[in-house]
Amino acid sequence: LVAATLLPYAQQYLKFTAQAFQRFEVLAMFPWMLKPLVGLLTDTTPLFGYRKRYYITMFATLGTTAIVLLATRKFEPQDKFEYTGLVMLVNMLFAFADTLVGARVFEAMSTNQHVGGDLMTWDWSIVTLGSLACIPVDEKLVTVPPSMRSPDRLLFCRSSWSNPMDFSRILVCLLTGSN
Repeated sequence: LVAATLLPYAQQYLKFTAQAFQRFEVLAMFPWMLKPLVGLLTDTTPLFGYRKRYYITMFATLGTTAIVLLATRKFEPQDKFEYTGLVMLVNMLFAFADTLVGARVFEAMSTNQHVGGDLMTWDWSIVTLGSLACIPVDEKLVTVPPSMRSPDRLLFCRSSWSNPMDFSRILVCLLTGSN
């Protein structure tokens, strides 16, 4: 959702030119290119004795903070760099959390092969339940009367609810005492 609405928002509220938007998009999507490096870093450099847990917590905290700031702050054209950095942090959350949680699920499946299928079913059941639970919230945000909408806030509130996959997987990974 966020990716589909970046251009209209950047043009209308931040007054990005076409060239400025292209530079913004490259910077904002940069975390997706770093996924292999993050996987390598977390496998070789544990934090507080854990290879994934505290990295996931750190990225989830930074990304969630960025979503809250994007949802509550009104951006002006002079705030282009701050806006770009916050969108980059949100992408960092989704890209890195996907990598780390997926790796953790794979590790758990490798060590407990007899429950591997059950673990994968559990993982995707959580994703599905999170998506279903977010439908009423998402629908409520979409049906706000146009006169009451604040596009800059509505967009980012909605994006955080519309993509529960990483949040639900992060939560399960952290609550199950994963490495």
